[in-house]
Amino acid sequence: MGFDLNPKTSLWALVDCNNFYCSCERLFRPDLRNQPVVVLSNNDGCIVSRSNEAKALGIKMGEPEFKIRGFLQRQGVTAFSSNYALYGDLSSRVIRCMESMAPEVKQYSIDEAFIPLHSKALAANANELCAILRSRILRWTGIPVTIGIGATKTLAKLAAELGKKMQRANVPTRTLSRKACTGLQSGAAPATRSWLRRLWAISGESGGSQPNVWLPGELQAPLSWRMRSAKIRSPSGS
Repeated sequence: MGFDLNPKTSLWALVDCNNFYCSCERLFRPDLRNQPVVVLSNNDGCIVSRSNEAKALGIKMGEPEFKIRGFLQRQGVTAFSSNYALYGDLSSRVIRCMESMAPEVKQYSIDEAFIPLHSKALAANANELCAILRSRILRWTGIPVTIGIGATKTLAKLAAELGKKMQRANVPTRTLSRKACTGLQSGAAPATRSWLRRLWAISGESGGSQPNVWLPGELQAPLSWRMRSAKIRSPSGS
């Protein structure tokens, strides 16, 4: 009986559509590019999606529309009623685009999907693959995405969230900084905040100044880092 002395690398990519509902609406209103846009929930109750420009104005997720209607008008914010049939169709197109390049896609939500990159060939070219995938999704569907890469689904998710804050397209988790993890703790539950602090402790980064390139050699983290990271579990236990 033979033994595989070089097991597959555990690596995940999370493809996250940026401000998905707003991006969908902008496809049919190109004049709203770089303009503040929000999408409302059923019956136009609360804000459920915000463009980056709307976020910059301090508009909060879940804010009741009637409370800030005057503010939206004064700031020139365009508000759309939700169109879930449209969002579902565009979500399917994004997933099909992923499937055209990745051997396996695990849809997580209407605007997110995980791609396992466990094989050596995929892991060694993870950054290049994700850069090409991001360009293809934008070209084929018009939807901008951020892709996070990590040794677990949780780390890939965190990398994608960090990428959105840093306005970067493909972010490996080794670019995590203490400041970034601290910023992501805002509004998190105590268990999540504790986990984020421990996550930074094992990330090995202090300044967050790594270039946006994940070289194949960087996939082989120091043994002590791998051993410690293997002991860290997300608050959900996944």
